[in-house]
Amino acid sequence: MKENTVESTTFGKAFNSNDWKPIRNCPGRFLLAGGRSEILIENLSESKNPIVEIETEVVPDKVLTIEFEDGGGIISYVKDDGKFIHTLNTKDGFKRKIDQFKR
Repeated sequence: MKENTVESTTFGKAFNSNDWKPIRNCPGRFLLAGGRSEILIENLSESKNPIVEIETEVVPDKVLTIEFEDGGGIISYVKDDGKFIHTLNTKDGFKRKIDQFKR
C-alpha cells in the first residue's frame, strides 16, 4: 500500500489531530475551531523545531510560530487574556503570512 505523503508530514498530522476551519480568502490557512484557546502551540504538533517569537508592528498581539519539517507551520497570536488564536498553515500559506509580518 502506498503511503499518503500528506499524512506523513507534520502539517497533515496537525490537520488531522484537531478541528481546523479554513480562513476565508486566505488559501492555505486554517483557524483552530472554537476561537480563543488555552492549548499551547507546542501541543498542536509533533514538530521538534523551536518555537519562534516574531516581533511585528503588523498585529498588536505577540506572535509565536513553529515551522514544520514540510515547510508549513502554526502561527499563534497571544491575546491580552493569555489565550491563543491558532492558525495552521500550508507551506505557501505560512510563507505568505510570515512575509506579511515583515512589512
